[in-house]
Amino acid sequence: MPSQPLRPWGRFIPRPWVVVCTAGLFGLPALAQPATPLEGADWAVANRRVGELLRGHIDIVRWEATHSAPLAATPPTVEGPTLGLDAALRAARTTRPELIAAPGTGTLERARLRQATAAWTHTVTLAWLDAVAAREALHHLAPAVNATQAATELARRMAAVGNWSAARAASEEQVWLAVQHQWTNAQQRARATEQRLRQHLPGNGAPAQALPYALPPLPPLPPLPADPDALDPALLEAALHAHPAWPLAETEARRREAALPAQVRAQLAQALAEVWDAAGPTGLAERPLGTPWPHGWSEAAEARAQADRLARQIRADVAIATDAYRNAHAVAQRAEQALALSQQQLDDMQLRYNGMLHSTWDLVATGRARAQAAQALTQARHDAWRAHTDLQAVLAGLPYSGGPATTDTGASAAAPKGH
Repeated sequence: MPSQPLRPWGRFIPRPWVVVCTAGLFGLPALAQPATPLEGADWAVANRRVGELLRGHIDIVRWEATHSAPLAATPPTVEGPTLGLDAALRAARTTRPELIAAPGTGTLERARLRQATAAWTHTVTLAWLDAVAAREALHHLAPAVNATQAATELARRMAAVGNWSAARAASEEQVWLAVQHQWTNAQQRARATEQRLRQHLPGNGAPAQALPYALPPLPPLPPLPADPDALDPALLEAALHAHPAWPLAETEARRREAALPAQVRAQLAQALAEVWDAAGPTGLAERPLGTPWPHGWSEAAEARAQADRLARQIRADVAIATDAYRNAHAVAQRAEQALALSQQQLDDMQLRYNGMLHSTWDLVATGRARAQAAQALTQARHDAWRAHTDLQAVLAGLPYSGGPATTDTGASAAAPKGH
């Protein structure tokens, strides 16, 4: 049936624009060339164009497909093998020949080299995770950018033919500007994080293989005590013995203590308690004049205090890193559930839109929400991987260096829901 001519008083709701407005969400053509305000306001031109579409909807869809403008956001693609984490670590190691232990290297030096190697592994791993997460964020953001571009063009057309006010069209333009700003920042972050990774790779820094654009699946959560305040003894023992200083400090403390008979050690403990009690919480601790205090007492007390102080620091690092990984893993699992629910909402909205129960703006808004949920999942998985990496570093004898996540997946840009 031929399409009916447009009238100034007619309600202009072009349903075929779902093909345009959801281009980035479903891989369909993007949007038609923008109509100028003069063309939109010229009813003779508009009627003639519509009259040329003799088969109605199908002609409109085909016209949009053949007159589409380039997509506003095109995320990077990868062909062939990619630079995985293991390959990046292997390549980065070749830039640090000073971390090679020479034959006959002593125990203390070997411990120092092991810790330096663990620190280098930690640095490169975090750089790789940042770069890959930034690329993954582009793939989740691109559909929302393209859908917003199409929705903004639709708003322009509706304002041009008088079905929308200029103020309402301007609000869509503001959303479009915000989304473009978000896309620009995401691209810049992807480039910056890749450059930070390249500075750790051999040669000119350019990897022979492209980076993947998706983080690997999270490693399984290791068995942890049900009580968050409890600490796995095996993890603590591993961290203590991996630290280059604690085994030596503990050995020295035990040697100094062994030189004192049991009765003398009891006397030392009693004497120390009396000194601390007399000093109070903030006063200067002083040994009473005339109190016997052999030279071995001070050496044993100081050696034990040093070993215990270091042990408490390591224990706190293990506890913080374990708790951070447990929490980040749980957040990532909830983000996966949130994305699944958001996808269900988008699928349901698509069906309702096809049944003309919801507007184009409802569909675009739901698509944006789904893209934001995907970005949130990328952020959560990135944080979980970082927490896992920080825990592995602590278990390798490094101090805990984690903290609140700083990766910005971008603020959401709310759009008016329309009719």
